[in-house]
Amino acid sequence: MADATGRADQPWAARQQERRNSYDRNLLAIARNAHPRILWWWGQRIGEHGREAVCHLCGEVVATWASQWPMPRAAVRAVMEHRSLHIRTTLGADQEVQKNG
Repeated sequence: MADATGRADQPWAARQQERRNSYDRNLLAIARNAHPRILWWWGQRIGEHGREAVCHLCGEVVATWASQWPMPRAAVRAVMEHRSLHIRTTLGADQEVQKNG
């Protein structure tokens, strides 16, 4: 079933991001080294204080929210900021992030 944007071919976490590109595929490839069954470089889980966005690269809880749907804008922004951090530190792509990321 497709989400509101019609992108049923991508994992839920990918559909929540404001943008996706080759950086995300690279982050996913690295994260899969440690977690082969994941669908995206970050995912959602139920934690002590509600739903959590968890980074599969570093294990950090990036955002927490209470409702199932939709994912709050603040949580999406937190995921995108965390993505930028990994693009710079894990992929070493500082200049490209400013232009394309």
